[in-house]
Amino acid sequence: MNYKVLDFQKYARLVVLKYFENNKVSVFLTSGFEHIALQLDWLHGNGYLDLNADNNYVINSTGEKYLATAADERLKLIQKYDIYSGVDLSEGVFAFAEYGKFNSITEFQAYLMQERFSDLRLEIIEYENDGLPESVIAERIFDLVFAVNFDKIDWFANTDWQYELLVTSFEVLEAVVAGSPSWKDYGDDEEAAKGIFQDIRAQGESLKEELRFG
Repeated sequence: MNYKVLDFQKYARLVVLKYFENNKVSVFLTSGFEHIALQLDWLHGNGYLDLNADNNYVINSTGEKYLATAADERLKLIQKYDIYSGVDLSEGVFAFAEYGKFNSITEFQAYLMQERFSDLRLEIIEYENDGLPESVIAERIFDLVFAVNFDKIDWFANTDWQYELLVTSFEVLEAVVAGSPSWKDYGDDEEAAKGIFQDIRAQGESLKEELRFG
């Protein structure tokens, strides 16, 4: 897939706000924080950060609620498409069809990692949004990629994380998307691919109902 993050600011602002769960930042913006001045101004101006008596930006209850709401939205988005994270195209079966047979999530994750299963989550999003503007498709794809990776990436591991956030972090997300084929690549022609994905989506939605997922 050849999509780029068009509005990385909404993702960057959320990462920056997460930093304030355990930290405060001087309003004078030293030690690299000058790189995220735009995000800090937005978060403060929109009521998610306060300035305390020591001239530090600190998260407030509105910011904490925003983080919690965003976490809930990410979880719902992940759950909506999780069923498509393991599809055996040769046999036409879903890994989640066996979900109830495992004693733990760890056991199921090991099963899901078998080579026969393909992760079709991004392809499904692209397929079900076919015909919409490319910018809309890209946003919906990256919303899921960001949701899946938000808690996996250690955003603050490096001392210059502020600079990396704006310059290189989202290249990681774009690389995930670039490594995924388009749904149109799964058939001899587009009509054949459409038939394949109509079937995959129908099976997936039926299985979700059966398992009460999403």
